[in-house]
Amino acid sequence: VANVAFLDLDTDFDDVGGDVFWEAPADISRVTHYVSYLALDTSGSGKSQIASEVPEGVYNISILPETTLSPNTHVVIYTKSSLVEQTTPALLEVV
Repeated sequence: VANVAFLDLDTDFDDVGGDVFWEAPADISRVTHYVSYLALDTSGSGKSQIASEVPEGVYNISILPETTLSPNTHVVIYTKSSLVEQTTPALLEVV
């Protein structure tokens, strides 16, 4: 996954809401789904899933308004194959 982007439309402090977009990886031959989380850091620690996984070919998810950000600081996207979820996410720091 590359170029993760997020437009936060929730104006409340410490809440987020809006759409997350990304680009497919160069090789999608084994990708079946994408899974999105809020996480504590760039490695995906303490991740909490923010939307249902989406099939390959869909490159966005919506974070519901009023979703609490704290203590998380990152949106992370993992690819998933029929066997396993990727171990290193693509990420975006949410400021």
